[in-house]
Amino acid sequence: MIPIMTESSSLARGLAAAAALLLAAGAASAQGVPDIIGPNGSFRLLPDGASWEKFQTVRQIGVKCVDKACGGERVFCTIQTRADEKARPGVTLPDETAKAFGDGVLANAPKEFKTDYVAPFTPRRFGPNAGHWAELKAEGAPGNLRFGLFLVAAKGYDVAFNCVTPSESWAAHQPKIEALLASVHITQ
Repeated sequence: MIPIMTESSSLARGLAAAAALLLAAGAASAQGVPDIIGPNGSFRLLPDGASWEKFQTVRQIGVKCVDKACGGERVFCTIQTRADEKARPGVTLPDETAKAFGDGVLANAPKEFKTDYVAPFTPRRFGPNAGHWAELKAEGAPGNLRFGLFLVAAKGYDVAFNCVTPSESWAAHQPKIEALLASVHITQ
């Protein structure tokens, strides 16, 4: 088990950079350690191996859709955490937290992309996990992308899942992403 390390930089900056980093460099698979554990055991994600597998780079950790399940398309979710002493499992983060996060993502999007909301943050539940969900699009020279952002509270942390697909195949991959988010276990 490799714990996720929190960074002092904002979630928005890290998530905006994630797409550029992974598109440019690709993601390296971590061998032998399939699960992802949040700081202080705050959450756990165990990719199923059939549709999702863990990846880890120097700066990012997350899951990517295996070629067989996603037709060879680059579909992935990065995970970031931010310490938040008010965050509690089962309690949805304040709307202001989600709005500030979304504003940060838009403000820090790579310059090659024109990024905007498709659907702003609204309360949403995936399985047992209540949080905020938004959909964004990024259009630019590297290609057109669709992002699903899910913000959920864990004990002492805001946890953000930034899930990315090619825009033209969002509808095909969205159910897989939603099932993945429903499988996250927030420690009570």
